[in-house]
Amino acid sequence: MVKILVCNSSKRIDILLEELRRQTDIQLEKYEGCKYSPATAITDDKGVARIVFYGELKLDAFLESVKIFQKGNYQVSDRILDFLDMIDREVNIKVFTAQSCGWCFPAVIKAVSFAYLSEKIKVEVLDCYSFPELATSYNIITVPKTVINDRVEFIGSKDDNEFFGYIIKAVRE
Repeated sequence: MVKILVCNSSKRIDILLEELRRQTDIQLEKYEGCKYSPATAITDDKGVARIVFYGELKLDAFLESVKIFQKGNYQVSDRILDFLDMIDREVNIKVFTAQSCGWCFPAVIKAVSFAYLSEKIKVEVLDCYSFPELATSYNIITVPKTVINDRVEFIGSKDDNEFFGYIIKAVRE
């Protein structure tokens, strides 16, 4: 079962999440001590927070991410599935976004799909306007920008093979 953890959310997000809870079988739980605030996390069936949205919630990507974890509707080609065992250590994927960005949705969904498929991958989706100092520290000039394990980065939305190649590069460095 999917659980959504919420830390210091706005009233608007609380209302949206409560409505989502009423219409689906997700669970909602408040928590304190998030790394950045506000934060909305999606857990896997073991209760581990695998996806965390920090800052202003990008609703389309968030709702699609819930759907991926709830129904297994990931967006990665079957060919990639044969190579997932190459991920032999923890991977942290940060996707920097903005509300008005049209390319951010596919970038987030690709990262979330990989996280769904591998327990070793965790994703942080960060709204640049909510955390300008953090965006500056990662040299965010345009979005989406993806940073993997704080070592490998790319701009834009990539196809499965290219995105997976960046993950493997980060794991091997």
